[in-house]
Amino acid sequence: MERFLQPERFDADPDAPDATRQWNHWFCTFSNFLDEIKVFNPHKLKTLYNYISPAVFEIIAECATYEEAIKTLENLYVKPKNEVAARHLLATCKQEVGHTLDHFVQKLKTLAKACNFQAVTAEQYRDNALRDAFISGIQSTEVRQLLLEKNIPDFQTAYDTAMSLTITHQQSSLYQNCCIPPYNPPRTKSDCTKRFGSSHDSAMTGGYFYQFY
Repeated sequence: MERFLQPERFDADPDAPDATRQWNHWFCTFSNFLDEIKVFNPHKLKTLYNYISPAVFEIIAECATYEEAIKTLENLYVKPKNEVAARHLLATCKQEVGHTLDHFVQKLKTLAKACNFQAVTAEQYRDNALRDAFISGIQSTEVRQLLLEKNIPDFQTAYDTAMSLTITHQQSSLYQNCCIPPYNPPRTKSDCTKRFGSSHDSAMTGGYFYQFY
């Protein structure tokens, strides 16, 4: 039976858009395989080595235990989810041309998994809605990006952070707009001589030769 449950060798790129999905699926199949062969008391870490590619092995080569190796791979492949961005994707998702209603519903359910929906009070629900609308509608793309990177938990934190970033940006602009006049050293006699020529220079004007003294 265990022969039929053997997982494929894991070789996903951590930077791939579906890296988390690939890891979750592979780890599920690998865990099922370990559970099936537990009667043989296998060495989990050595078994893991046998079902990953050389590139993935390099990532966990220094891990001393199976648990440490799995934790390292999870931290690399399972990307942290931002519930504000996830809820925005869910709210703005549209049925694509050629896709059935069932396909559209399945896509909505998949997006909803990343939204971190929980049982909350009416006040918490209102606060979350304010936070999401504030971040989604803010004009500055730079501030919005920084807010999404911080995974803001509530509206007040989003507002305070946005105000702080805006003030910092305005203060930084003062330094950029401050013009310091260039330094022009005073001209010396030699500079004037180089520009206008010596009093003993000669010139040809109108076909006549003049000598200046």
